[in-house]
Amino acid sequence: MIDNAAPETAAAPVVIDTAADAEALCRDIEATMTALSEIIEQESALVRMAKISDSAELEERKADLARHYVAGMKVVKAHRDRLKTLAPAAMERLRDLNATFHSELQINLAVLATAKAVAEDIVRGVSEAVNRQNRVRGYSADGRVQPRSYSSAGAIAIDRST
Repeated sequence: MIDNAAPETAAAPVVIDTAADAEALCRDIEATMTALSEIIEQESALVRMAKISDSAELEERKADLARHYVAGMKVVKAHRDRLKTLAPAAMERLRDLNATFHSELQINLAVLATAKAVAEDIVRGVSEAVNRQNRVRGYSADGRVQPRSYSSAGAIAIDRST
């Protein structure tokens, strides 16, 4: 019902004249949410197993489904009263599924935040170890600072802007 093939062009306006139109729209959004939930569950499982590169393979499909979901929910918002009149049961299903979906998203965000924190801790630990090796160790017998070994890696920084 919602065409997501060319996101850069404006989609044709959605017309909801009958109960069948309303049901079809709700079923389309339900199918999108279900598919998106499955991908999010897969992503969470892969991240929990530390298979981050495997989870990145899901990104394109997840982004497409997310755009489709947002477009569908904009249509629902724009035609909420009409949809409630024509297909109240479908709207109730959609509302319940949306609540479940948002709970799953919160769990996924927590998993991703944990993975990010773990990765930062690992990088911080490596950085501290590298910096410990590069610190001045003290003074030599003649009172000069002992030369630093330049054979080890340089300092590491964490960019928290993302």
